[in-house]
Amino acid sequence: MANPYDSLNLFDLSITTPSERYGRTSASNQQQESEESKPPAKPSSGVWKSARVQRRQKENETLNPGPSNHNREVRTQSEPRPEPSNLVPGPYNGPLKTGPALLVRDYLRAQDPVFKSLDDLRDKGWKNPAGDTHFRNLQTASDNANLKTREAFYEKFKTVGQEMHKSTNVFNVNPPLTTTTGSQTLTTISHSPREPPNALNLCMAPGGYTWAFLQQHPDAHVCGITLPENMGGHPMLLPHSLEDPRVEVQFLDLTMLATEYGVPLSEIPTTHPEHNKFTSAQPFTSPPQGFSLVMCDGQVLRTHERASCRQELESKRLTTAQLILGLQRIREGGTLVILLHKVDAWDTVLLLRAFDSFSDICLFKPTESHMVRSSFYLIAKRVRCRSKEAEEAVRGWKEGWWKATFGGVEGMGVEVVDDELFVKSVIEEYGERLVSLGRPVWRIQRDALRKAEYAK
Repeated sequence: MANPYDSLNLFDLSITTPSERYGRTSASNQQQESEESKPPAKPSSGVWKSARVQRRQKENETLNPGPSNHNREVRTQSEPRPEPSNLVPGPYNGPLKTGPALLVRDYLRAQDPVFKSLDDLRDKGWKNPAGDTHFRNLQTASDNANLKTREAFYEKFKTVGQEMHKSTNVFNVNPPLTTTTGSQTLTTISHSPREPPNALNLCMAPGGYTWAFLQQHPDAHVCGITLPENMGGHPMLLPHSLEDPRVEVQFLDLTMLATEYGVPLSEIPTTHPEHNKFTSAQPFTSPPQGFSLVMCDGQVLRTHERASCRQELESKRLTTAQLILGLQRIREGGTLVILLHKVDAWDTVLLLRAFDSFSDICLFKPTESHMVRSSFYLIAKRVRCRSKEAEEAVRGWKEGWWKATFGGVEGMGVEVVDDELFVKSVIEEYGERLVSLGRPVWRIQRDALRKAEYAK
């Protein structure tokens, strides 16, 4: 008998909008969302006392006072951007529904026929009600998943992990790292061949990627952070994960590690709806030399109960949290893997550009699962985490986490939008590289959508 869950996408729990399914937002929908009337922002309560918080509140006063922009900060080209952080402002810097995304899309349509054909199929899927029905049914099945369904998800994670390693050799965690200092060239490795490799798995549950890594390195040690089940997280299905001495798991919401992300608890306003949920915990600071492999597989779950103020910018908070923690735990020359969505999204463009400046990157999209989705993996090898570029990136992501969490006149998050001149300068500089990276991913999604009834 056929498995009734074979058609379920491995990432269905995070599906919320058609644009996330296909990686497409129609022009009419963009206009409708930008013109949607929203209540005006209320003035800040003034409970923030530190000089840094006061400075940031003053910066947020530059917000457009119009009612539809109460949660959006527009950064203009004239504002200072210290190098190289202007190249790596992070995933908080550009929504998929406004100007930057359209500029990137128009460039890619003109430059790459594979992307153009994919974009046309995305548009068809967006407009076809059958697509909404299809994904709504998957959502219902995912939200009411029983043990059999969750085990099917776990098996697919295992399959993706194996395919990823076969395609990219990602679990080979001691590639040589060559650095040049003046006239001297040094070659190091990410860990001693004599010591067992170690890995940090962020958003670990259900544990399929950890299983795949341990298949390659049975003597490895894996540390993991994952959302507790009682908060809406996935159950851990890795066999004997709580008893296995090779596996160490901490159950927590990693988006709330305020101290880790540069914000002391004393600076968190008591008026924030979840002020008492932020923590000073800094998990897995040992081993001191860092982890050989960091896997970031987090995505926002509909089943995760959280304050309403976190809904709109939660994906940015989660992505920046993983990036900060990952770069602060990886060892020099290590490998980082992160799940992303839509190569052509503006925030993704900036993220790829950032990692390209301090690591050797490639993109991987499975051919066994979620082909019709825009999801893919960035694999960054030989990460130079001590480089100036990496340190600037982490500082930018910390600022991004702060803005998405505490920014805005109400202190509950603000979205930053880069201006047109900056977007065009990035496209001019990085566009050709973006096409070469994205084309294999776009081809897989395009070929899958061609077979989907709702995209015909």
